[in-house]
Amino acid sequence: MITAVKDAPEVLESMFSSIPEGYVEGYKSLAQKGYHVFPFGYSSLGNLDKNNIKHISRDELEKGLMFAGFLFISCPL
Repeated sequence: MITAVKDAPEVLESMFSSIPEGYVEGYKSLAQKGYHVFPFGYSSLGNLDKNNIKHISRDELEKGLMFAGFLFISCPL
C-alpha cells in the first residue's frame, strides 16, 4: 500500500524526504510560462491494511514523501 499526494509545489517541498535538483527552478519556470503546476509525491506504507490505516494521522501518512514528478496544465487566458 502507498500514500500518493498532490498539492502546491511550496507545500510538498517541505514534505519530501529530499528535494530533487532543479525542483524549485522547474516549477517556477513552468508557472512563469502560464502553467498550473502540481507536484506528486508518494511513500510506502509497508504491510498496513485498510483497517489499521484509519488510526494513522494525515501528517504521519504524508511525511517523508518521494518526489514522483510534476503534472503541468496549460490554462491560457
